[in-house]
Amino acid sequence: MSARESLTPARVEETRARAETLALAWEQRTPDLITGAAVMADWGARIAREDVPALLAEIGRLTAALADEKAAHDRTRDEQRHATGWMPDALTAVREALDLPHAATVAGGRARQQVLEDRAMEIVIVLDALLEGPGYQPASTVAYLRSRIAERPAAGYVTSEQARAALDAGASWTEATTLPGGEL
Repeated sequence: MSARESLTPARVEETRARAETLALAWEQRTPDLITGAAVMADWGARIAREDVPALLAEIGRLTAALADEKAAHDRTRDEQRHATGWMPDALTAVREALDLPHAATVAGGRARQQVLEDRAMEIVIVLDALLEGPGYQPASTVAYLRSRIAERPAAGYVTSEQARAALDAGASWTEATTLPGGEL
């Protein structure tokens, strides 16, 4: 059976629909090189001339080209995701470093502020290294930040939560806000 004999109205309509879909995809891909209308006019003429086999071959070639292009785009997106995959971990480390419990007293607030300032200095150093420094490995740099933050624990003050727990247990305000070493 020749290609001409296999042209049923349903086959021609199916080819026209595939061509239209592909033309729209091609137009979105290359708006400056070729317009969907021009593609449709060319492919419509081919269908009218019953040059469907050649058109199907071209549709197959363009479909493969679009699939290859999409795969390359996906690889690039995955590479970018991998290259910036450290960012959520770094941002989590920064949030954890700055998320100190509130102090129960004004004096405790000053101690908390000092811890925050020390941690902020470490954060700025690490972020500068990550964003501008050549050769830094993001994972090890974030690990370094976490180790530096661990060296600066939220200490030297009674937190609001600790004071509330002590008050609930029956302690006086002075007892609840005094550090174990006797400092207020």
